[in-house]
This record gives sequence, structure tokens and C-alpha cells, in this order.
Amino acid sequence: MGALTEWDQKGALERGEHIGVQGFFQALFDLSFRRSITLRLTGILYAITLALGGLYALGWSLAGFGKSLGQGLLRLVALAPLGFLLC
Repeated sequence: MGALTEWDQKGALERGEHIGVQGFFQALFDLSFRRSITLRLTGILYAITLALGGLYALGWSLAGFGKSLGQGLLRLVALAPLGFLLC
């Protein structure tokens, strides 16, 4: 398959199709704003934020077990999930 033209890349981005790494970075640094990758970038940032939030909640819960069994269970069962959902 040949390289996509600029028109094809723009349509692929709007439809959410895969255009490859090179096309993604071209659209990311398109200072003329002819192409938009907002929706694709938002999804990526959302996934990263979810992963980091989950790791933080898990680490915070495990740190509670270092203090005492009761505090660890409280953090694991109640506080960490509540904090994860509220933030």
C-alpha cells in the first residue's frame, strides 16, 4: 500500500482510522491546523490517566498495609476506590 495523500490522511483521522505513526506525528505537529487529532489524543491521555490513577490507588493501599492491617484493608476496600472514582 502506498503512502496516503494529505486528503486521505485527513479523512482517516476524522473517521478514527489507523494512519500509522508517521501520519500521527504529522498531524500532531501540524501548525497550520488542517488536521485534528483531538479525539485520538484524548483517548490516549484518558487511558494513561486511568492506568496511573489505578497504580497510585494500589500503591497507596499497599502502603496502608505497612502501617497496620486495619488501615490497609480500609484503604483497599473503601478509600482507594472512592478516591479513584471521585478524581
